[in-house]
Amino acid sequence: MPTVKRSARRFVERVLVPHLNTQTSQIDQIITDRLAAAAPPTPAPPIDEATGLILADFNHMLHELRTIELRHLPVHGGVLLSAGCAGRWYFDWLEDAAGPFSEHIGVELYAPEPDDLPPHTTWIAESASAMPGVADHSVDVVFSGQNLEHLWIDDLVGFLCESNRVLTPGGTLVIDSPNRLATEALGWTHPEHTIEITAAEATALLETAGFSVRVVRGLWNCRDRDTRAWLPLIVQQGDLTEILARSQERRSVDDDFVWWIEAERVNTIADRDALHEQVTDLFEKHWHRRVNRAADCPGAHGPDGRWTVDTGAKGVVY
Repeated sequence: MPTVKRSARRFVERVLVPHLNTQTSQIDQIITDRLAAAAPPTPAPPIDEATGLILADFNHMLHELRTIELRHLPVHGGVLLSAGCAGRWYFDWLEDAAGPFSEHIGVELYAPEPDDLPPHTTWIAESASAMPGVADHSVDVVFSGQNLEHLWIDDLVGFLCESNRVLTPGGTLVIDSPNRLATEALGWTHPEHTIEITAAEATALLETAGFSVRVVRGLWNCRDRDTRAWLPLIVQQGDLTEILARSQERRSVDDDFVWWIEAERVNTIADRDALHEQVTDLFEKHWHRRVNRAADCPGAHGPDGRWTVDTGAKGVVY
């Protein structure tokens, strides 16, 4: 059975994924149209359909929480490598929050190289799993923000192994990503994500890749302290008391929407085979649930647990 599953996964990665990538713009347009339909006719931030609250405020707040974490990065004028940088604004953001850097290396496959990058910047047009031209042990900090959840099996394995290779002994890998425990409980999904993982799962992967986890923090609490009930992702605009409480309280990272991890490189060689097995296992366990969480996917779970779509049903199929 594992062999069959791996064969199916390879088919998905090599055949279906390239096809699905061509549909991204269509999916984005569907989402844009729905947000526009829920918003007033005058220019306004996008509105969350479920709550009627302003999404832009939440996204901005989460961005600021991540910026606060960036200010503590141990770069100290050294070399920073960003995996999954998305444009000039990304370099400016990191420079303002954690700089200055002696060199900033950006690894990005899909976004075009900006024309006006700073002189101390190097742009590498590659996926996160490949860092050609970056010498062994030449980087002080590797940062990959909100990127792991976009990667497929080989890319995730390659990224962790390459991070081990390019980091100096004692260098730091910093990653943050949505927490699957929260995204599943809240029914939250993103059309460009593969699977989300938990902080504990990320820690296990990092240890196999030759890292020792030093910092694990949660960003944006989504669970009530007393009742343990899951809270709405977005709070009412202007509710500063709840915003401060949910962004500052340090409780279990499993209760937070995003986890933030900083890990030190301690082993010279990552165990690629063991890492590949771990990542494959995560995909086999969580891929189907991730797909069935997609918005407006027609059908429902039947008594036998299988997903069934009635004849004539309409909706978006992911």
